[in-house]
Amino acid sequence: MNTRLIERYAIKATVPYMVLTGLLLTGLLVAQQGTRFAEVLEGTSASPGVSVKLLWALLPGILMLTIPVAVLIGIMVGFGRLNANSELVVWRATGVSEAKLIGTMLLIALPATACSIYMGLFAAPQAARSVRALVLQVIEQKFESPLEPGTFETSVPGKILHVGDSDHERGEWKKVFIHEQNGANGVRLITARSGRIDKSSTSGEAAELVLRDAQVVTLPIKSGGTGAKATETANDAASTGKINDTEDEVVVERLAQLRVRLDVNLDRLRKAVETREMELEELSLNELYARGANAANAGERLNARIALHRRLALCFAPLCFALLGSALAVKFKRGGRGYGGLVALAIIFLYYLLTIGGEQLGRSGVLKPELAMWLATFCVVGLAGLRLAMSRAIPFVAFNFSKQSKHNGLQTHQASATDSGSLNLSHYFRLSRLLDSRILRLVGKNFCFCLLCLVSLFIVFTLFDVWRFVAGRGVSYRTVLLYFWYLQPFLLTALAPAAIFIAALVGYSRLTQNNEVVAWLAAGQSTYRLALPGVLLAATVGGGLWWMQENVLAQANIRQDDLRDRMKSGTSSRAVTGGQGTQWVADNAARRLFAYHAGENSIDDTTIYDFDSQGVHLSKISMTPQGSWIDESRLRLSQCSKYEINKGRAMLSTCDQLIIPATAEMFKQTLFKQSHLRTSQLNSMLTRSPQFKADGEKHRELKLAYLRRYTKAFEPLVLVILATALALACGRYGSLIALSVALVVGTLFFLALEGFALLGNYGLLPALAAAWTPIVLCGASGIYFLSRQKT
Repeated sequence: MNTRLIERYAIKATVPYMVLTGLLLTGLLVAQQGTRFAEVLEGTSASPGVSVKLLWALLPGILMLTIPVAVLIGIMVGFGRLNANSELVVWRATGVSEAKLIGTMLLIALPATACSIYMGLFAAPQAARSVRALVLQVIEQKFESPLEPGTFETSVPGKILHVGDSDHERGEWKKVFIHEQNGANGVRLITARSGRIDKSSTSGEAAELVLRDAQVVTLPIKSGGTGAKATETANDAASTGKINDTEDEVVVERLAQLRVRLDVNLDRLRKAVETREMELEELSLNELYARGANAANAGERLNARIALHRRLALCFAPLCFALLGSALAVKFKRGGRGYGGLVALAIIFLYYLLTIGGEQLGRSGVLKPELAMWLATFCVVGLAGLRLAMSRAIPFVAFNFSKQSKHNGLQTHQASATDSGSLNLSHYFRLSRLLDSRILRLVGKNFCFCLLCLVSLFIVFTLFDVWRFVAGRGVSYRTVLLYFWYLQPFLLTALAPAAIFIAALVGYSRLTQNNEVVAWLAAGQSTYRLALPGVLLAATVGGGLWWMQENVLAQANIRQDDLRDRMKSGTSSRAVTGGQGTQWVADNAARRLFAYHAGENSIDDTTIYDFDSQGVHLSKISMTPQGSWIDESRLRLSQCSKYEINKGRAMLSTCDQLIIPATAEMFKQTLFKQSHLRTSQLNSMLTRSPQFKADGEKHRELKLAYLRRYTKAFEPLVLVILATALALACGRYGSLIALSVALVVGTLFFLALEGFALLGNYGLLPALAAAWTPIVLCGASGIYFLSRQKT
């Protein structure tokens, strides 16, 4: 028998699934990393080219994770399909050896292994080094460009900057406010009509900000100590942004021009970035070996040896996965694609958990680093050898996803109903119920399986991404488990639309491929009736997403962001703009700035800076130990002290209470991200907060985020309608074609969502159009293609 024909057939059965899985997982991880870097680049003027270069630099590291997984899933799913069609049984009966099939799969894995070796040994270190230059480029662009209007800048040591407006073409800042500590003598509050960076001074010790029409208010720090104690008090006041009332003299100066020293030196920053000791991810194989052998610190030697052997083990993971996957797949007794996918998920979990466990054993000294980082590889190879040595009589537990008996019963019922010559009303409703249960069971099972696979893979890759921070900082396992627990609502809401789309496309494609759709049409059912069960399931999923979004997601996002930041940096994700837990917020409509500590239902230790009618110079400074809301739009300040600034003088006065217009929602934007707010809170910020009404850019972003909360619930519905139409059109060509169509169409849909959102954020489209256009286009396309089918 010509075995080459069977080898080529096995390759055709597995390679497409490898490619599809690799593309899907790579896109998923690129999107995940893209959102992470978007938070880093937020507030900078980094060009789109820099963002693209950053994502491109991430690809080698991502491919090292996705290539082995793609090889394993491709082999398991491909052989699962062959086994479901009894082709493996035929091959065994014709004398094709299992060793031949395993050798063919190893041959397929060789190019993938070579690619993984190249990525791990050459491309990944070079890409990590290129990130160094990109980071410096982002710093330079951020430093040399005007700040975004209405934003605070805290990267300059000892200073907090706020800009009311800016001119990007001329590189000018307008309505500048600077809070700085003036040594131990007091706090300087500098305001100016305009300012710009003196780029000619960036080569010196520090850059300078040249201000025009400036006012300087110097407030002494409250007395109460001398020497070190006074300095400590001054530093605390500078870091917190709080001004204490005092009877000492307040100095007010007006200057036509003022130069403010910024302790940021680009040459020094550039030299610091360029001379910074390279991290382990940036080192080549020889450099890792040298550091592991010659580093002065024992901890550095251990980390380098662990990184070296972890990288080598990952390079050969595709070959190991191919060996184990093919050894298990050729022994399948029954099952199909779903069974192969479940086994692949179990192997992936086993391998990466063993990798993480081996690293912990290596760090604790139980095993040598060389043995610890190869532990997972040894276990995978040993399991493959054990499986090959097992007797054929030992069955491997399998799940039969085909349910042939029920399928035969369905065909028998169809035949009996058709042979009767006509369908009476009871037969029609019985047939309809059978149709609904068949489609709901098929699509629902595929949906659960797809969602489980996507969530599981995302968890594995995320765990592998954060583990280096966990291991280096001694984070408890409880913190890690809590983080993944609170991550689940985000994963479910993010991945459920893609899962229901794939499930509907594959499910209806299988009905088309098995000619069940032809049978249903012959029995008098229309294509719209065929689509109804899937549409109802999608509506249920959309309702579940809405419920989770409104009741669970916001609080879960707060907790998982906090836990992630604790694992990575040891601090909470509620980052502050000043020191000592101080928040800063601008009320542009009222020409007012707040510096405060956030309480549960109040703001404490608050300093309020009021500006003149032009919004340029300070006219009043108010201080209070506590502020509370009378209602949704008014804030009461108790035991208030005020400095009234007029004609170069500052007059101090006190009052028992002061009531000013301010909404609670205005302060939440410094404490929470948009993902931390419920839909009702977003709506309240849009309709009741004057700050966001006055800030056009912020208003557009919030309105778009608010509208996309509603479109999220409709995504499963329109995707299922489109999937049903595509499945009826191309399902007869097989599930593999359906999966390819799902990948292409799904990618285009989600790119359209993000593309229209970008247009809305830039003001090129109204928020309503930017949010709903992709949904309307997708739904209209699905209805159109569905109407083109035979009804």
